[in-house]
Amino acid sequence: MFKKLNVESELIQATIKINEKQPQKIIQLIKNMLGSLRYENVAVLGLAFKAGTDDIRNSVIIKIIRELKANGAKIRVYDPKAIGKAKTILGQGIKYSSISI
Repeated sequence: MFKKLNVESELIQATIKINEKQPQKIIQLIKNMLGSLRYENVAVLGLAFKAGTDDIRNSVIIKIIRELKANGAKIRVYDPKAIGKAKTILGQGIKYSSISI
């Protein structure tokens, strides 16, 4: 938005860079706690970036789930509103729970 207005903001740019790094930091934290992710069970509670909606566009957790899965983790997700959209985006290889885990 600020680019459209021809306004540069160092604070906004720094915030964007930090936010882009967060998914990898979370993955690293999980790896540090568990060691190898291979065969580890990981439950994800909530997929939408706004509670009570099915909107998972730009949801950071999607990046995290894909990375965990790529590292061999077994993923189970729960989000009563967003489970349908999650299935279309994440596909097979993930357990989708319709009741609380």
